[in-house]
Amino acid sequence: MKISLKVFRKIARNNPIYILGILFFVLLTSCNTTKFLKEDEVLLKGVDVKLISKDKVANPSDLKSELIQFYKQTPNGKFFFVPREWYYFRNQDEGDTTWIKKWTKRMLAEPPAILDSVHVDDASKDMQMYLRNKKGFYKAEVSHNIKKDGKIANVQFIIDPKKRYTINDLHYISLDKKLKPIIDSLAQYQLIKKGDPIDALKFDLEQQRIVSELQNMGYANFNLNYIDIKGDSTNLINSIDI
Repeated sequence: MKISLKVFRKIARNNPIYILGILFFVLLTSCNTTKFLKEDEVLLKGVDVKLISKDKVANPSDLKSELIQFYKQTPNGKFFFVPREWYYFRNQDEGDTTWIKKWTKRMLAEPPAILDSVHVDDASKDMQMYLRNKKGFYKAEVSHNIKKDGKIANVQFIIDPKKRYTINDLHYISLDKKLKPIIDSLAQYQLIKKGDPIDALKFDLEQQRIVSELQNMGYANFNLNYIDIKGDSTNLINSIDI
């Protein structure tokens, strides 16, 4: 159906929002980037983390944010509602050296995020190792689900952290008897306490705190290599003596 320019202007005056909707739809359809993909390529459009656990997880949003660092791939961004990979595909002609083409490639374009199942597998393994070795979720299980719809894919990492281990008891031991009273005095300002969840970052901070305090007291050569953290979970349930 053809519409004359006069009729179109009349519609636009009376229904500006309707016309904007049409223009926006035309813009989106013209920016479909899947048409540029090879036959075996699928565009990654979404990645998220889903927590499933029978046990309550403290600060679940914070934990999800920490796991983002293990994404091997992330979807392309957008500029003015247009996917950045569209600018990439539309500016691949090496013979075109106009300044606008160069600027677009440099400032707006992003190589397309093509789904790589190997990267997804690696990310799952890294998340599981992080939860077990760094966060005290020693029985954590991580899996993933790849949902494809034509040339579009969404990845969801499914996290079952299970029960998090906590500190049952905490002792500071010094092999140097002269240093023991000083270590005991420093312990009152400790950053980790009984009942705290196991967290490698907090242990690192506590080690650094002790080193800094002793160096300020004149033990200039004291360093992190002189501190060791050991745990014992014998006869304990979901907790460790440190």
